[in-house]
Amino acid sequence: MKVDTVLGIIRKLSLILEHYQDKTVDFMLDDIYQHCCVPAEPLILEPEPDAREMSQREAEKQERSEEMERTEKPDKPGKPEKTQKPEKPSSADAALLMQDMNREERVDFLKFHKYIIREMQTIAGIWDIKTKSNIKKAEIIEAIASHKHVPGEVIPEAESPKPKKTKKGKSIENAILELPEMNQEEIMVYLEPFRKYEILEIARRLNVKVSASNTRDNIILLIAKQFGYKELNRRIFERPRRLN
Repeated sequence: MKVDTVLGIIRKLSLILEHYQDKTVDFMLDDIYQHCCVPAEPLILEPEPDAREMSQREAEKQERSEEMERTEKPDKPGKPEKTQKPEKPSSADAALLMQDMNREERVDFLKFHKYIIREMQTIAGIWDIKTKSNIKKAEIIEAIASHKHVPGEVIPEAESPKPKKTKKGKSIENAILELPEMNQEEIMVYLEPFRKYEILEIARRLNVKVSASNTRDNIILLIAKQFGYKELNRRIFERPRRLN
């Protein structure tokens, strides 16, 4: 062995001795033995969770946190539940609904549903109430509320099992059954005795789309045209074909 080799070993050994210079020789040997001769226990590392698993864990943690807040936080006392406001009837439906109401009930009905002047003018037109174009809201409410009950007006079927008739004995129920089988001229003659609000009710129940702002004669004409054309087409279709 050369001297250079011995010097190299001594340098390495001096570093070890300097590291343990405050310790005993026995401690130094035991420590070196533990590091060099005793096998170390294998270190088991848990696999890192992927992004999807981490996102799921965060969602579950957030859900548990919100559930704890709901159970711990009591509801505020005295807070009333919100009630859904009933749907606002159309002007034509309102005219039918208010027929059997007294003055106070009509005023409450119009104010509760917040009808505007234009809508109430349509109701007045159905009842043949004459109003000014520049009428005020309070005035038209009073005119509708004070309107006198008209004999022969429509009453809902649930309240009156016997259908009321017009002056010539024709009822709305009979009209609904008979009109679809008539031609245009027959329909116009048949509807002549009916009042405007009765004709509007007939149109509604026959699924004929008409505006309550139309005149009485125009509404009759629209109904007559719709069913009159159907009857004409049916007759043409049933006509026997000519042989060549």
